[in-house]
Amino acid sequence: MDATEYDQGAADGEKVYLHNTQDLGSRYKFLPMAGGSPVGEEIAGYLSDKFFRFGPLNSRAYYAPYNGAIEESQGELKKCLGEKLGLTLSYSHEQIEPYAEAAVHDLNHRLRDCLAGRNSCRVFFHSGNKPTFTKRERRDIYDGLMEKMKRILTEMNQFGQAAKESAWRIAMEFWLHSRGYIKIHIDRKVSPNLTTILAP
Repeated sequence: MDATEYDQGAADGEKVYLHNTQDLGSRYKFLPMAGGSPVGEEIAGYLSDKFFRFGPLNSRAYYAPYNGAIEESQGELKKCLGEKLGLTLSYSHEQIEPYAEAAVHDLNHRLRDCLAGRNSCRVFFHSGNKPTFTKRERRDIYDGLMEKMKRILTEMNQFGQAAKESAWRIAMEFWLHSRGYIKIHIDRKVSPNLTTILAP
């Protein structure tokens, strides 16, 4: 998730804020928050709705590929939003949301080479039989990942926040790869043969 500004044609001259949330593997974009600068309660409500509908969403900070992916997503959203607005000379904060939702819908149904010619919606919702885990199994997985993360930090001999985030990502990637949920290419890009998020 990341926030960006969009100020082309706003009627009141103020910037419109877009809070874009995307699944990393499938590039599936959730409906964004769009309008004026939101307060914390609005963002919390937005995230709570996503957690309720889609389960925990995991986005570790201080990890360049995550940052690059969401920045690319922001660029896609802004470009598609501009195309949707088209000849609209001006719009208010309240009017931008349906345009942003239409843009996300189009992007989620765009065929992508990185998804073997499929679209994000299909990959996110129809990627085969997704595994299910009991609450106890999820706890055991989480505890195992935490132990691996600690071993990685010890080997790195670094214990700052950035190192913790990187070690968590390495541990998570290793677990997913070892069970065949993802494939790791030489260029370190992740193929979404299965999209799943694990958390306690």
